[in-house]
Parts: sequence; C-alpha cells; structure tokens
Amino acid sequence: MLNELLPMGNPLLTTDRALIYEHFDTIPMLHPGIVIISNAETILRTLTIKQVQIILRKFKSGFRQWHEVSCGNSIIQITQDSISIFHAEDDGLIHDGACYYKKDEVSDWRTSVKELLRILCRNANRCLPE
Repeated sequence: MLNELLPMGNPLLTTDRALIYEHFDTIPMLHPGIVIISNAETILRTLTIKQVQIILRKFKSGFRQWHEVSCGNSIIQITQDSISIFHAEDDGLIHDGACYYKKDEVSDWRTSVKELLRILCRNANRCLPE
C-alpha cells in the first residue's frame, strides 16, 4: 500500500500508528512524508475525529510554520503530549528527535520548534546511499 501512496508526491496523513511498523519494508527511503496523528501511549481510549482535531489544533497553534515546512523523508507522530520525528533506513526506523508539551500549554515547547525545523530540513535533504 505505501509503495502506491507515497510516490504520489503528497505526505500521507493517517491515524494508524502501527502502519510504520507493520509495513516498514514498503517505506522507501525517499518519500513525501508520513504524518501520524495518534493517542499518546499513556492514553488507552479510542482515538476519535474530535480528538484528532484537538491534537492538530494544538500542534498548529504551537508550530505556526507547519504549512511551510517539508516533511519529506520524515515520519512524524503527533500526539496529545509530543511530536516525534523518525526517518527510515535499511535497518529500521531511526528516531531523530522529539519535543514534549504539557497538557494545555504549547508555550513550553515553542523553543523546541527550531530543533524540529532543523530535523525536518535535514530529513528532506536526505539522499539515497551510494
């Protein structure tokens, strides 16, 4: 499935956190990005559309440049309490970094946005190994 969706040029937005683990072998090293909206691991309830909207609203309010930044070659997981960035390599998923924010405050993690931008830029400029 990922082999068909990712070459289309647009990032894949999903709520399926298991997707990157169950189908890792089909994630190309160069791709337009995968964005996963999910519950934090400590939250055991089912993720609803309303909760997805809340998570995205919180993310966008703290990361105002979100629409200007390439997520190419990045796998981004956004939850109620964190943003984690990974990239795929032959031997598995590599965790590039994360920032955590308090339940109702985005101001505490705005300083981490610069680090997220640096990671996303580095991943977008990845090349295939020679």
